[in-house]
Amino acid sequence: MLRFVFFDFGGVLIKDFSKTNKWEGLMDYWRVKKEQQNEFSEWWDEIEPKLDIGESLTSLLPVFRNKYGVKVDEESDVLGDFVDRFERNEALWSVVREIKKNQRVGLLTNMYPQMLDRIKQVGLLPEVDWDQVVDSSIMGVRKPDEAIFERAEELTGVSGEEILFIENTKRHLETAKGRGWNTYQFDCSDYEKSSSGAMSLYLELTKND
Repeated sequence: MLRFVFFDFGGVLIKDFSKTNKWEGLMDYWRVKKEQQNEFSEWWDEIEPKLDIGESLTSLLPVFRNKYGVKVDEESDVLGDFVDRFERNEALWSVVREIKKNQRVGLLTNMYPQMLDRIKQVGLLPEVDWDQVVDSSIMGVRKPDEAIFERAEELTGVSGEEILFIENTKRHLETAKGRGWNTYQFDCSDYEKSSSGAMSLYLELTKND
């Protein structure tokens, strides 16, 4: 029996930078020189895991300014520059609302500190009463670390086989599957089709409930 549905955020509930050129556009907006953009991207890939488990962007601002010439004054400016480029995935929002009628739902997401608050402020989350929010920056552990999935089970009070996880990153899904979770790999190259597929799987898993 299915008792809980977790949704990833970026590339699932919202259209983020996945499979787009938005990252390149952001670097241009920040005026990172073209010849430095590969280096900057590699640096960001290195520091992102630290952000996901709660390290503040504030400590990174001197690197932004002094090494790459990015004109940002506060941590909130960096968060805003990301959030301003996110878009709603309305197709999945309707799925969330439908599932919520009969099921507990939650977020399980890797997130920078304070970013989720910013996202809520600008209306980028479906207006449902989330039963659990598992935010890596608060938990101090990130996907695909098994500990965050274990924590999600503890918070919901259900076992892995009673959870459906809708996520776009394969390695995160593999950890969830290893704990017995039902999973759906969301394809952010086709939000409409993948949202429909997520609903179809949910209905299949609950048809005998």
